[in-house]
Amino acid sequence: MPARWFFVTLAALLPQIATADPVVDSISPPVLEVGKTTRVTLVGRELAYAEGLWFSCGRVTAKPVESRADRAAFDVTVDKATAVGIVGVRIATRNGLGNACLVLIDDLPVRTGGETIPIPAAVWGTLREATVDRYAIDVEAGTTLSFEAVANRLGKDSDPLVTIRDEKRKVVAEHDNSAGLYFDCRFEHTFAAGGRHTVEIRDARYHGNDHHLYVLRIGRFPARRVALPTESKRGPAALEFVALKGEHGSAWVPVPTSQHPITVVKPPILPDVPAVVIGRNPLRAATAMLARRQFTATFAAVPAELWGTLPQPGSTATFAVMLAKGQRVHVRGEAKALNSPADPEVIVQDANGRELRRTGDADVETPFDFTAPNAGEHRLIVRDKQRDGGPDFAFRLTVRNDPFPPKLTAEAEGLTVPRGSYQEVPIVVTRSGTAGPIALTLRGAPPGVTLTPTKIDEKETAVVCRLAADATAALGLHTVQIVAEAVGCEPVLVTTQPLIDTRRVNV
Repeated sequence: MPARWFFVTLAALLPQIATADPVVDSISPPVLEVGKTTRVTLVGRELAYAEGLWFSCGRVTAKPVESRADRAAFDVTVDKATAVGIVGVRIATRNGLGNACLVLIDDLPVRTGGETIPIPAAVWGTLREATVDRYAIDVEAGTTLSFEAVANRLGKDSDPLVTIRDEKRKVVAEHDNSAGLYFDCRFEHTFAAGGRHTVEIRDARYHGNDHHLYVLRIGRFPARRVALPTESKRGPAALEFVALKGEHGSAWVPVPTSQHPITVVKPPILPDVPAVVIGRNPLRAATAMLARRQFTATFAAVPAELWGTLPQPGSTATFAVMLAKGQRVHVRGEAKALNSPADPEVIVQDANGRELRRTGDADVETPFDFTAPNAGEHRLIVRDKQRDGGPDFAFRLTVRNDPFPPKLTAEAEGLTVPRGSYQEVPIVVTRSGTAGPIALTLRGAPPGVTLTPTKIDEKETAVVCRLAADATAALGLHTVQIVAEAVGCEPVLVTTQPLIDTRRVNV
């Protein structure tokens, strides 16, 4: 999934176009502790003449310490107010910008291992081929701890497996993939017996190399991976990561903001029908079952954000909206961005139960629309395509009367712009029922930096823009966003798919 925020990182560092961009294979340590300064080493190619590090979050500063062709070192300071989570990092040298890398910012104490690991801890290491890393912890009987492996989410082809053994080497817990966290895991375990236990971490396939780093988090922090909103949070539609505080540290879950009122699906309210009646009279039994189905809908008013979970295999969530005859409604779903493993399918029915639309094999995150043939109640039924389910199978549907804004994707995710010159930014447009021209503006650009053209005509599906820096533009790293606004739609950010680990990946 492309990044929701499009960061054009402008490095106006040279009076000529770069010829050899830096490439970073790994960053160690892969975790930075909040409120601390950490010596960070980047390993790769073309890393000489390093000027600085760009972070996708604020409140982080980097001071160059060492720079040569195959490695560069920085002292990185993370402000105490920085949110916990995974952030992007890019190196800037005199020759240009490197590929994006991912590191974890943590509020657990960062440690590098040892015979016994004090709790809490965020210990880091490397998943090497055919090896197992072991850490000893001392616990009391009845202690409940959370464990989390962060490796695949650092943009590497890693599949961490966490195993906990007691003093007799007996396996008391083992976790591989946690739904919604790609091939990583986050779980909670209560120790039945006290004493020394061993926590093992390895690649589940015994794969690995010197660049497959991991972070193993141990402590009392929330093990939740999915969060449903309890009230509407208005503002520009975006994806935010919310820190869930625990006794030792935090976990993070994604929660989108909403411009519309939020409705969370309610548990079914079943009519009071005696079981003996259902068993003796087939006609009354059928009537009772129909009544049961009719009482399972959660009512909402359009426009709305419809949230829910599919708590067990085969579950469905049903929402009811009142529509006028001929009213056209636009719908878009979302699941994966919520850390959810759900693959939702949406069925739209009219007041008579006739099916109007079904997403079928189409991606529910692709907007679709339907028109009410008659006035009255219409239902949106959500289920998993594979009929799977569980407490983390969350989803949200955005239902609105107006078309969704167009989607704009930039085919460049970082630029080195020579001062007094420009670089091209190709942008592809996917419209969702919107018409008219699309205006483009820059957000966060320093003085002297401009974008042309500033309009995409109605019939154009692609445009090549120029991001230019005049002679007055300040040298250094700058973060710039491109904002697009279609007629009658709210502004959206141009998105991109960043180059991570020297290849484009959906992490």
